[in-house]
Amino acid sequence: MFTFYRHEVVDVHREALGALADLAFSSEVGRRAVVDADALPESVRLLSSSDPRVLEYASMTLGNIASHNSSRIFVVDAGPCQPLVALLRCVYVLICAYEC
Repeated sequence: MFTFYRHEVVDVHREALGALADLAFSSEVGRRAVVDADALPESVRLLSSSDPRVLEYASMTLGNIASHNSSRIFVVDAGPCQPLVALLRCVYVLICAYEC
């Protein structure tokens, strides 16, 4: 179902991750569908994208699933911690550079 990850077109990543984020936000059934489709590992992989919207939607997808106790473990198992910390470091550097 989620073969968009095989594309290298950033617009496809953006649109698909936006849809996944919405689906994961909408209901337990939606969150389960995202997990069952094995979309979490690829969402984590896309946290290394250079496109800000892809980063935003990948983070939203993971956050929407992790915000519910029943599905949080699936996000943890996908291994997003290192990519998210790296992303936060980049944001921090940008903020510091802007303020200086």
